[in-house]
Amino acid sequence: MPKSNQKKIDVFWFFCGLTIVLWVCSFWIFLSYQAQLVTDAVSFYDHLKFYIDNIVQGIYPSWDSLWNCGAPNEFFLRRIGVFNPLLLLIIIPYKLGLAYWTAFAVFLTFYFFLGMVGFYRLVLEVVKDKKLAILAFVFLSFSSLGTRVFDSYMMMILTPMIWFFYFSFVFGRSGQRSALLGMVFCTMLLMTTYIPFYFLVLVLSFLIFFVLIFPKAAGCFVARLWRFFQCYPWLTLICLLALAVSCLPGMMFFKSAAQGDFSMPLRHFAATDPHILTVQTEVITYWAIPEDLMYSSFYLEDLRLFDFAVFYVPLFAMILLLLGMVTRINRKVFFIFLWGSFLLIMGSPYVLPLYDILYQSIFFFKYFRNLHFFLWFAILPLMIIFVVEQMRLFLKMMDDQPRRKFYNLVFIILVHLALAVFLVWRQSFNYSTWAVVVVSLVFFISYWYQRLPGWLICAVCFFAAVIQPLEVYQHLQQNTEKSIYVSPYDQLPREFEYTRGQKSKLADEDVALSEQSPQLNSPLYFGTQWYNFLWNNMDARILKNYVFNKFVLYDHIAPFDEQKDDLKVVARNWAKNLNTAFVTKKDFIDRDYGDSQQQAIRIEQSQPYLNVVQVNTNRIRITTHLLTTKFLVFNDCYYPGWRAFINGQETPLYRANIAFKGIWVPPGEQNIEFTFGNFNSNQRDVFIMIFYFVFFILFLWLWHKDSLFMDEPNA
Repeated sequence: MPKSNQKKIDVFWFFCGLTIVLWVCSFWIFLSYQAQLVTDAVSFYDHLKFYIDNIVQGIYPSWDSLWNCGAPNEFFLRRIGVFNPLLLLIIIPYKLGLAYWTAFAVFLTFYFFLGMVGFYRLVLEVVKDKKLAILAFVFLSFSSLGTRVFDSYMMMILTPMIWFFYFSFVFGRSGQRSALLGMVFCTMLLMTTYIPFYFLVLVLSFLIFFVLIFPKAAGCFVARLWRFFQCYPWLTLICLLALAVSCLPGMMFFKSAAQGDFSMPLRHFAATDPHILTVQTEVITYWAIPEDLMYSSFYLEDLRLFDFAVFYVPLFAMILLLLGMVTRINRKVFFIFLWGSFLLIMGSPYVLPLYDILYQSIFFFKYFRNLHFFLWFAILPLMIIFVVEQMRLFLKMMDDQPRRKFYNLVFIILVHLALAVFLVWRQSFNYSTWAVVVVSLVFFISYWYQRLPGWLICAVCFFAAVIQPLEVYQHLQQNTEKSIYVSPYDQLPREFEYTRGQKSKLADEDVALSEQSPQLNSPLYFGTQWYNFLWNNMDARILKNYVFNKFVLYDHIAPFDEQKDDLKVVARNWAKNLNTAFVTKKDFIDRDYGDSQQQAIRIEQSQPYLNVVQVNTNRIRITTHLLTTKFLVFNDCYYPGWRAFINGQETPLYRANIAFKGIWVPPGEQNIEFTFGNFNSNQRDVFIMIFYFVFFILFLWLWHKDSLFMDEPNA
């Protein structure tokens, strides 16, 4: 590599390191566990902690017994993207003795800036100017996208999405093998991270506008793809196999949802389609891009009130946007504007009916909500690319049109003067805001007077870009609640607990009151089908009292039909702890029970006749020593995939007491085992995880061999 190019790359890594240091300082109270995560980031932390804790023990956590009396972990595993090999980086500092939170914070920082470095590479491919690519990197790093690391799981989608588009540009330019494998690997990650339909919308809309605006480049891309298939048939087959494997988890999850095995009431609320994953338009359009912008406007009126989920870009970017108004429009600018406008209109259902048309005509629009996500991981990065391209055109205009030099100076002064008047009118007294205006004015006047060297442009633009965010994020730290979130996954007991929650006693008047005016629960977010039925129809006090005990022994069973029989019968039985369990009518077999006690036996601790000897998230082993045959109800939710064994022999497993697991246990000493998963679930996902890791290694090897980082566009 030429020495001059090496110096230019070193400039980026210098500003990259400086950006990381300032960013870490800005969010130190979150990274150092002095302030808590909020909203979706809490759930992301919980389920990632649960996953990592099990993986280090060699267990793939297919079941989560802590979630609503037990639930399949499939949805949350998809949400955090467990097939991403980079997640395993958390294990290294964790196993070296660091606290999990520290390892988690290091991973968040790393993954965020992995996406930002990808954005730098992408912008470099688009604008072909290192100085402006560095500026775009700083803009995005210090936009409010950085705050979303601590209140959402959005970066798990954004980072691979950025790299996908980067590898697409590189493949279109060079046709390198590693670039195509990078595209495939990023697609694999996105197909197994939460809902892949966000990615599909972006890719399909990008292709449509790219073909319209750049037909020749689109044709060249297709030609390179065809030549790749011809030159590397085996590698092509591996890529196709990888894409097929990445679709398997989503297809299996989609199938399970179609069968109604689990429920998601908050998502599925008011949906007319019976499929659990469908979302009604009213739920989707309740909060979209316009609502996010209106919410943000309140905080932008006074930056001292700054909070999470506020759409914000550094003021210097807005100045560049204003200056770019007088530049000529090229096809890049037109493409970015057209594509961004489409996403904005699509995410604004009450503005134009575009979303309604797409919802009715394209099937997968029924399966994802949160249209405001497009504002963050699509429109915001596009806006920054648009701004830096505008700056490139503006600086080029100043260089190429010396006859208009005086008019350029007047325009620069007028833009900054107008901004100053606006700030006075708004009564904005943030020192950093005024500092940005002054620095920007001095910079452009200096550039107008004499073209500045590249390193000085980078330094001044960096300072102008970060000075306001540094103050804004100080306000965010001050406005953030300092109480620490204590996760239930951080407090897992070392030994099995026979009870859950706090014990509550039911008086006779409570039982009568529950029948007259039942105390209902708020809707579940996720749970098994039958537990959701209980949650919605059973009095909250009675249900809580019953599930307090994880094991209950009965002498009798009775048939129950949820569609016909009165649930009050079950409620009275549980409230009075009667010695009868309920099973579905198809599983009921009448038998002579003989003499028995009136009360069921609720287990609250280890007993000589029932003792838990081994437990993990997918399995529990119990020893029993009963005098007579008993019906054991394990108050962990019933779900397809659970099996029961007595002394190594599989025994029928019943759906007992509406939502839980039950088996008949013979007298004498017995070894009982409940297991969840088989080759079609646990081992399948382990195989996919290994496949992802192997493909990732293949990609890195080819990337190193192709020297992708060495092959840069002419800047």
